Amino acid sequence: MRLEHVEELLVIAEEGSVTRAAARLHLSQPALTQHMQALERELGVPLLRRHKRGTHLTAAGRAFLEDAGPAVERVQKAMRTARRAVEGGEVTVRLATIRSVSSGLLPSLVRSALRELPQMQIELSEFGHASQVEEAIRSGLADVAIGPPPASETGFVEQLLTEEFRVVLPPAQLQQWKHSSTVELAQLAHERWVLYHDDHGLAELVSQATLAAGFSPRAAVRTSQVDAALNLAIAGLGVAIVPAMNVPEQDQGLTRLPSPSLTRRLCVYCLTAPDKELTRLVHIMKQSAARQPSP
Repeated sequence: MRLEHVEELLVIAEEGSVTRAAARLHLSQPALTQHMQALERELGVPLLRRHKRGTHLTAAGRAFLEDAGPAVERVQKAMRTARRAVEGGEVTVRLATIRSVSSGLLPSLVRSALRELPQMQIELSEFGHASQVEEAIRSGLADVAIGPPPASETGFVEQLLTEEFRVVLPPAQLQQWKHSSTVELAQLAHERWVLYHDDHGLAELVSQATLAAGFSPRAAVRTSQVDAALNLAIAGLGVAIVPAMNVPEQDQGLTRLPSPSLTRRLCVYCLTAPDKELTRLVHIMKQSAARQPSP
């Protein structure tokens, strides 16, 4: 069994498409299809189910990657260690995170890490939902993750910080709260909202918060990008809820803290105990997170 074929299967599982996986792997689609067919013949079971909306793992494929994914990650880790022993050169770390973190908290963490670890290179994978980040870790597609705490047990989890959320008010609504630093969500029940697509990780947070306030928000527009939600709200299309760290300093005056407050824990985690390089990376990121200013 060829290791690269298992690695390719992992990429197909992540992308949900042979076409996108082939582009990411710099392979032709027929070549990648042939590799998967060879792997299926060797195992004697179908691993992929193809349909017009994409490609998904079969039950056998999911069972195979549940064991093979971590094994591939360990082999890749061993290969990196061997190369470093010979070359003494650059260290590549594959980091998975959610998109709201990649455009909010992450840049300052990575800047701190690369300043102190100039030999390190970070390969970033961004996902819309925390469950996809956790799957990237469990399947061996990433070495370390930053996001909400994983739903199931992993070998290593450290809390980075507790993230605050803010309400972005359209300009027409700002006058009502010009003397207040907070806004009660219940008072926004009759407004139009900039919401997230259902498969976005923040969609559930916004839904739970508004339901707790006694209403279900009316969507003016839906987006899969936090920065787009911020800009659409500023443009007057509706109310939005975004992570405080995604709000530029010049736009802070357009936001208010929600009442009741909204927060979530952000952690850094790995499938197994981190090696020397990852331990240093985690330590630096924790120090950087502790220095983050309050919004």
